Amino acid sequence: MVEEYNKNIVALGLPTDKVFAKKGNLLSDNPSEGFSDPEYFNFDLIIIGFALHHFKSPDLAMRRLVERLAPGGILVVLDFVEHSIEVENGVTASGFGPDLRRQFENAGVGDGFDYVVPDRGVMRGKPPKELRYFLARGKRPNSVTILSLIHI
Repeated sequence: MVEEYNKNIVALGLPTDKVFAKKGNLLSDNPSEGFSDPEYFNFDLIIIGFALHHFKSPDLAMRRLVERLAPGGILVVLDFVEHSIEVENGVTASGFGPDLRRQFENAGVGDGFDYVVPDRGVMRGKPPKELRYFLARGKRPNSVTILSLIHI
């Protein structure tokens, strides 16, 4: 997928030094090689589109993305609302439900939380089924206060 994305960037004539994809493991305890470099931190904006529901732990993925935001940075998530889809082995749930605000807060981007569900969804599957999606945003605080409690 990464190779295909990068091919499309070249085909579109976009600057490959500014727009590119690189494969890494966001959920690993140790960052993938190269992703601990300073250029992968202090982003003003991170957008994740129709991908968060693929993570085994979306909450951890959100926290790891927020760690890379600059103070005051914005996280935008575009993904499916909670729904059920049929697969060969039964029915599975996917997407995000009413606790999304809490997920943003727990990840550290609860400030200015906003959530919008467009009037129409997207068509997926055979036969086509309308899947609803949302756009949500949250802001990392401008400063982080660290509270230490010492018991003597």
